[in-house]
Amino acid sequence: MRSHLWRIGSIDLHLAVANLFDLDVAAIVNSEQTDFFLAGNPKTISGQIRRRLGSVIQDELDALTQKTILPTGTVLSTGGGARYERIYHAGFHQPEEWLESEDVDYEADALSTVMRCVRTILSDPGLPESIAFPLLGTGLFGLSPGLVAYEFAREILAAGLRGGPRRAVWLAVRLETYNQIVDPLIQGLIDHHLGASPIEDLRLGIGYLDRFNSLHVRSADPRFLAWMLLRYAELLATYLLARLAIAAGPDGAVHQLIPIGQSLSFGMIRRETQTLALQLRHTASLDPWTQHLRALVLADAHLPHRLFRLNQDRNHLAHGQQFRTPGAIEADLRGFVDQETWSQLRQDVGSPAVEGLEPWLRQFETTQDEATGAGAETQGLINRWTPKQLEYLLPVTGQTVRIAEPLT
Repeated sequence: MRSHLWRIGSIDLHLAVANLFDLDVAAIVNSEQTDFFLAGNPKTISGQIRRRLGSVIQDELDALTQKTILPTGTVLSTGGGARYERIYHAGFHQPEEWLESEDVDYEADALSTVMRCVRTILSDPGLPESIAFPLLGTGLFGLSPGLVAYEFAREILAAGLRGGPRRAVWLAVRLETYNQIVDPLIQGLIDHHLGASPIEDLRLGIGYLDRFNSLHVRSADPRFLAWMLLRYAELLATYLLARLAIAAGPDGAVHQLIPIGQSLSFGMIRRETQTLALQLRHTASLDPWTQHLRALVLADAHLPHRLFRLNQDRNHLAHGQQFRTPGAIEADLRGFVDQETWSQLRQDVGSPAVEGLEPWLRQFETTQDEATGAGAETQGLINRWTPKQLEYLLPVTGQTVRIAEPLT
């Protein structure tokens, strides 16, 4: 069996060319639809669990779901029959959600959902001492193995540096996949820990964006530099949406713009930003920054095309297809921001505020991680909501925070 081992804080990361079920581990991870109904196809991990472990696992899943479809990003934990202590079932897509190449709204968001599932599993206080992951989302769902491996490295690094009991985490892949991911996995560990070539002048005076830029918009590899730039673009667009939504009042409420239980996607951001800017075009009582952001949307005839191209690049990267160069992506970013006017406004009225934008943005107190400095992140961006709970994304760390609070 071909394998590599990296010791990263409290985690021993093993990359192995192996069948997931041949590894001697206490727990495994299964990729599922959010109805959590084990597949009949024996070529899938889900189908193998059904075949090898019998109906007991499905019975546990049915008891947990009550045979309902749950939100994307849900992770369920069951027993493992006579073989494992635990099986984690990562539900990252709806049963009817199979992506087409021309869909520019939701494809890349599947990758973010997969990583949220990985993060949830690695954060489980009861995580067994050894666990094996497949390369989630790269089978029938078609995500790029290299990009999934690169993002998986980030989650491993963050979990390992948090400390805790030593655990062995295995990533089991086929030989043909191994050749596609070993370099991206190593590149991800390097980029997320050390970094290279930060693009400093994208700083805009928005705290969490500037920290994300200094820590993450970097890579020695053009594929992953492009991916970080696109993640930055999405975070910036979310800030723009938040300012316009607050100014729009009830018409810009979270529950009006984000469907219940769904994560905020780049596609939603594109559409709703333009709708809100048009709605506010005759509103005079706006603060200077909201006026400027409204003008960016209304005055730039190219903005819809810029955002469309950035959205399309995300999807192409996520599926291993051809994408534009980092330089072209950066040019769209700079055209979107209009940095000269932005800088002048900062001199005249101060940096854009992040206060007063609840529930779109919210401050969180976190403990600083001495190894990474990532604990400085306190700003959360709304990710999804239910009637009883709000979920926020902390952009720098990638963590999600849930609070039991109804929308008002």
